[in-house]
Amino acid sequence: MYIPKYFTPKELFPPEISIPINGKFDPRNWRRFDERILMMADQIREDHGPMTGNEGGLTGCGFRLPIKKHATIHQTCWDHYDFDTLSQHPFGRAIDGHPKEKDVFSIRKSIILNRFKYLHIHFLEIDIFGKNSGKPWLHFDCRNFTRGTNGAPQLWSPKRGFVSVDEYLQWGDK
Repeated sequence: MYIPKYFTPKELFPPEISIPINGKFDPRNWRRFDERILMMADQIREDHGPMTGNEGGLTGCGFRLPIKKHATIHQTCWDHYDFDTLSQHPFGRAIDGHPKEKDVFSIRKSIILNRFKYLHIHFLEIDIFGKNSGKPWLHFDCRNFTRGTNGAPQLWSPKRGFVSVDEYLQWGDK
């Protein structure tokens, strides 16, 4: 079980997990995350400085509860949160964050160009902007997905679909 060096439970979990009724965080909850994404989150924070959680109604920038509170066995996170069916958040394989010290494009570029340092990041979402701030955020995940050309992460945009590394490095976010 990997426990992050640079993140607290409040940063990555919703309140129902990070602040339980008895006031103590159960460290076994770190198992809800894929170890690879926690290691990569620590690496990004070490290399690029602090990140805050994503905006937009969900608390925490990482794990999303897989089952709705008071849900039947047949109701999953898809019934509670408006996730795309390919979202990696419910499985603990994705993190969203707003970097405080560096711009998102430079961090994505670093991940793309240093693919061996960020070996477990297989997917970056691009062209995503906060509803309230208008600022881009960093979505990265370690889905079980074939990496792109020359081992670079796959890049996907809700506006443009899959985007080549060359195109992204030339034009950035749109």
